[in-house]
Amino acid sequence: MKKKIIIIKNTILIILLYLIITNKNSIINAVIISINIFIYQLLPSIFPIMIISKSLADNLIIPSKIKNIFNKIFKFNGNSIILIIIAFIVGSPTCQILYKKAYEEHQISKLNYEKLIISTSLINPFFFWNIVNYLSNKTKIIILVLNYLITIFLWFSIKNDSFTSQNSNLKSNFLNNINESFKVLFNILSIIIFFNITLSLLHNYINNIAIKSIFVFFEITNGYIYLSNLVINKSYNVILTAFLTSFMGLCINYQIKSIIQNNTLYKRFIKWIIIKGLIVALISSMFT
Repeated sequence: MKKKIIIIKNTILIILLYLIITNKNSIINAVIISINIFIYQLLPSIFPIMIISKSLADNLIIPSKIKNIFNKIFKFNGNSIILIIIAFIVGSPTCQILYKKAYEEHQISKLNYEKLIISTSLINPFFFWNIVNYLSNKTKIIILVLNYLITIFLWFSIKNDSFTSQNSNLKSNFLNNINESFKVLFNILSIIIFFNITLSLLHNYINNIAIKSIFVFFEITNGYIYLSNLVINKSYNVILTAFLTSFMGLCINYQIKSIIQNNTLYKRFIKWIIIKGLIVALISSMFT
């Protein structure tokens, strides 16, 4: 079985290499588009927030009484309230990096870490608000609020354990936060380039419009741009946008998978965000 998988992987790589060589102009264009998205869309909206969030994660102090009340009500432990505040601001995949760091530094338990991964994975709201300019402000608010409400519902429904957190001595300085943020952003850029190259190649060889509509869910920035230019019924546009916002695209999901490095946890995560996406899409369409 393993030999078959290796053969299949090698075959796909050879085919991909051939397509890249024979579609030079498309590849160059895909790389240029990816870099433009990175510079003009991601860098201004995400980079400053990433630096601030990392500084907050290390330096924000919440009174123990508030932490205890929050943990008791929503079934969390440790410094979860700090991580959640940051997650609501910065979104994925940055929040997953902070979750993992907190777990590795014994600030939260393993079950608590898994609960955060599954329940509190959200799109960066500033990025969403700035790029989804083809929907009304009311619709954008509905999509965001529904994502937050379902997230809170998951807090109650996912089990956790008791845990006493340890105070971390690993305080990072501002310069380290900038360096770490750049590393994350360039990792994001490399994955965006890969997905956009794949999309470009698929567009060259697939002409069916119905199949091409699936490409919306590959990479979220291109997905929003594609939906802004798509001439379809407004309700369908809202449904696709709402689902994409909750699902966050294959590109971000691949980044999250590379961060958590746990296939079992990732399968649980992907199941819940698909369910969340369907619920948000259905309810959002009812308000348009």
